[in-house]
This record gives sequence, structure tokens and C-alpha cells, in this order.
Amino acid sequence: MQKILVNGGKPLVGKIKISGSKNSALPIIAASLMSTGTINIKNVPNISDVQSMLSIINYTGSNAVYKNNNNVIINCNCKLNTNFSGASKIMQKLRGSSLVMGASLAVNGHVVIPATGGCNIGQRPLNMHLNGFRKLGAKIQHLDNSLLLISVPKSLQGAKINMSKISVGATENILMAATMADGFTEINNAAMEPEIVDLANFLNKMGANIQGAGTSTITIKGTTKLSNDVDHTVESDRIEAASYALAAMITKGEITLIGNKLIQKSVANKIKEAGGIINQCANAITITAPYKINPINISTMPYPDFPSDAQPQFTALLSLASGCSTIQENIFENRFAHTEELKKMGANIYTISENTIQINGVRSLQAAEVQATNLRSAMSLVIAALSAKGETLITNPFHLDRGYENPELKLSQCGAKLKRLTEKIDI
Repeated sequence: MQKILVNGGKPLVGKIKISGSKNSALPIIAASLMSTGTINIKNVPNISDVQSMLSIINYTGSNAVYKNNNNVIINCNCKLNTNFSGASKIMQKLRGSSLVMGASLAVNGHVVIPATGGCNIGQRPLNMHLNGFRKLGAKIQHLDNSLLLISVPKSLQGAKINMSKISVGATENILMAATMADGFTEINNAAMEPEIVDLANFLNKMGANIQGAGTSTITIKGTTKLSNDVDHTVESDRIEAASYALAAMITKGEITLIGNKLIQKSVANKIKEAGGIINQCANAITITAPYKINPINISTMPYPDFPSDAQPQFTALLSLASGCSTIQENIFENRFAHTEELKKMGANIYTISENTIQINGVRSLQAAEVQATNLRSAMSLVIAALSAKGETLITNPFHLDRGYENPELKLSQCGAKLKRLTEKIDI
């Protein structure tokens, strides 16, 4: 059993190289199943979610290898095993495992998939994914033991698909399937995240014909084969960048983040509103802490508005604001679990309604033993612990490892005092 021990109360000053985006790498790795060429994906973060996805790719009979230089080399088998019923233990580790549905359906015309996992932040049903596949001509059958069989009687057919609401995962899955469908597909009310653009750019390098990624309408002209050898570099992780920016602010420090397209406008605006100073250079951005943290109000919404994935980290920051802040969570219905842990550190947080909290800023946070419940809550606790004087013990740090590459190393390079502890458990 592992824990992270954080000795806080010290300003963080230094530089951090931002890793490749987890939310780009996972769909791109899944999309590699559609290629008959050699795929070289660069700037892939060495995190547990990526390792789990590579195990799933290898389960199909393909060969996916993670190199020490953050490169992934993938060569896919022309006869893929897309019956994932025997891979349920791996697939239950991450929600992103559902992304193999679209790629598998495009290549093999069928896929058997068990229940998928990920963070416990609310219901995330596959209905929109499945409805999109149905529009493309697929049939859905529910098998025993929570298995789904998705199959195409003849071939996928292009269609006009109107999404009932914005969904990143459904957009990615439908996009991959439509890439090898007959004719044209139009996805309306599509997700517009940078990760969608990254995936579309990757697929186009393989030979796909996709236009409009990054807007609410994506059009795809289907092709029968994706065979190009591809070199692709994953974009920097905007959520990791936001997390370390807030670590600089809460500790009254200054951190330079190295990478491209690091902090989206809606997050940058909230950092500035809270008093943070942002200086942009060619391939880096410096975050300088304010004299005091201003209270602000946040409402999470799909891109380009404020991302739900940055909400828990801002909750930690606003715990020390000089006044009252509110956060409204409009994406997931169970994304306030971190607030109970922050209260153990002295945060003054009240629930106003089912999806809204009020944060009354306090002068300081106190060290305590707290428990991470999901990926972003884990980072929110690290951020809070970095500002608290004394030793904070964070249990369940494996959540952090799902989305952050070498967090202890990166933070320690800026002067943070934290380390991983391993305890033996008697059985």
C-alpha cells in the first residue's frame, strides 16, 4: 500500500516540462488499431492509464511497445482479436478503454466489450456511443456478464448524426468508426476539445478524410483502408499545466511551464481573476502567485468553457481565497468528493445545492491524513498539502498515477518536499 507524504508550506519556484496529454494519447492509441502501417506516437505520458491501454492493444494480437523516450511504437495485426471479454480486468481500470469500440468496429465489423472503468465521478453511460453506431448501421446485443456485442451486418454506412448532448468520448468513438464507413458522415453537436483535433489530425495522417474537428460539426468522407506509416506528436496536457499553475499560486511561488498550447483561455481567465500573473513566451508560460488569492465564481461547461477536469484543483486554491467563492459543476454529478477531504485540512466548504458548493476562504490549511478518491481529486489534495504547514499524508495515490507523469519529481524540482511511502500489508 502506497501513500504520499507532503511537507508543505514552502513556495514552489522552478520549471516543469508538461507531459503529453492523457486525453489525447488514449484515443490516438486506440485509433492505431485501424492502421496497417507502423505507428510512432511521440510525447506519450508514462502513466498507468497509457500502460493499461497498451495492454489492451496487445490483447488484440497487435504489438504496442512503450519506449523510454516517451515514444510508443505500434504495429497492428491484420487479424485483430476484437472480442475483449477476456480483458475485463484491464478494461475496468480506465474509462478510455471504451475507445476501442469505434476502431474495432471500423476494422473488424464487430466488437465484444465488457464494462469499462475509470474515475467514480458520476454516471457516464455509453448510450450516445451506441446510438451513433446504430446510425452508422451497427446492431447492438446485450450478452451475459455485462458484455456488449456490436456488429455490422454488411458494412458501416455514412450518416447524419445529431448528438443529444456534447460528449468527448462519443464524438471520438463515432469519428473513428465513421472514418472507414461508406460515404459521408456528419456529426453535429460534436465535442470541440483540442483532444478531438489531435485525434482527427492523427487519423488524417493515416489516410482519413476528416474536416471540421474543433468545431461543433465534423464531416468525414469514409475510406476503405488506413495504411500510412505515421509519426505523430501528442499535444501538451492542458489539465496538467493548469494543475501545476495552481500549485505555484497556492504556495506563493513562481513556476515556468514548458510546452505548447498549455493553458486554455477559460482557465487562464480564472487564474488572472484569482490574482495570478501569467507571462507567455514562445514555448513556455510563467505563473506568478498573487499577494492574495481573490475569490471567484466558476461554472464548468464543455470546451471552450471551463473544464470539469480542473474544478477540484481550483477548489483547493479557493480554499485560501480572501472571501467567498462558488463552484457549479455542470458536467459530472459526483465530482465533489474531494471537498470532504479538504475539510479535514481546515477548508470551509458548504454544499449549496446538488451541483454547487460555496468556499469561504480561510487563512491557512493544516496538515492531515486525507484520501484520494479519483484522479483530479488526488491532485487537488496534493495542491492543498503543498500549502499546508506540516506533513500531510495522502492515501490511494494510484489515482494520481493514472494521469500525471512523475508528479513527485516535477514538484521536487521546484522545491517541494514530498515522497512516496510504501507500507507492507499483512494478510
